[in-house]
Amino acid sequence: MTTLNLGLPEAMKSFVDHEAARRGYESPAKYLQALIREEARRRAKEELEAKLLEGLEGESSPMTADDWKSLHEHVARHAADCDPKGSRMRRALNAPRRKTA
Repeated sequence: MTTLNLGLPEAMKSFVDHEAARRGYESPAKYLQALIREEARRRAKEELEAKLLEGLEGESSPMTADDWKSLHEHVARHAADCDPKGSRMRRALNAPRRKTA
């Protein structure tokens, strides 16, 4: 893990300290890490929704076996982004696949 030194006005530092304690974080740093992770998830969700809307508005074509394989590999590579341990995503990816028509 790398370190980031951050200067804050006293009022903001007091707020962070208070919120970290109130929400049960072991330190203000852990609280700030959680805020950053949540913002990253929110942004990823917005980007995904934009891509889904773009896809809905575009031309459609049937998914090929190679398309599904590529999608599966992409999700497997990025599973840790959704679940730091990757366990839930890995279980889902390793579950028996349903046959598609």
